Amino acid sequence: MLSHYIQAQSHHESMSHGSLIFTPGPGEPPPLPPLIERLRGIGFLGAPLEQGGFLVGERFMQLVSFMGCSPFLQLEPPADGSDRFCRILFDGPLPRPRVHPDRSGRPPRCPHCRGAVSEWRERFKGEGEIACRHCGGVQTLDSLDWGRYAGAGRLFMEVREIYPGDGTPSDTLLACLQDAGTGWHWFWHGGGSPSAIDRL
Repeated sequence: MLSHYIQAQSHHESMSHGSLIFTPGPGEPPPLPPLIERLRGIGFLGAPLEQGGFLVGERFMQLVSFMGCSPFLQLEPPADGSDRFCRILFDGPLPRPRVHPDRSGRPPRCPHCRGAVSEWRERFKGEGEIACRHCGGVQTLDSLDWGRYAGAGRLFMEVREIYPGDGTPSDTLLACLQDAGTGWHWFWHGGGSPSAIDRL
């Protein structure tokens, strides 16, 4: 049944305002069922949705901070059947890293020397890892520094309908994720098609 709640949405949803996305660091992603239970335990995840994903939990607004004193978020499915409401979706675990690229075209950086890896699309096609042209450090897609508006990984947790630049995870939420696996990266992704990602 768990697979019903993972990425069942990607083929039929409309344009999104944007998302807050989390992905674990390089290596084997943590198992999804225990991760989901942890997130339910802290009140981040709510009830599962028939079309895939989860409603936000009862402590969502304490676990994610928003700009302004009273942000408007649609937390329940609208009466008109629209999918424009805040919910949480999972994609993965995947056999190889997938990229949500920066919509401005800004490239990722080598985490060692901070050099820009501007040719990442070409260099990673068919390759699992590459050597940084600036310092020689060996990198995988999910070990690069993508900043706050892009990311790469083999597992994604996406909070849909969050404007880029708004919504910052709390220390409690990040600690819960860290307990479930290796260092997590979070980032905002701009509105558009939910499947606007690079599958190299």
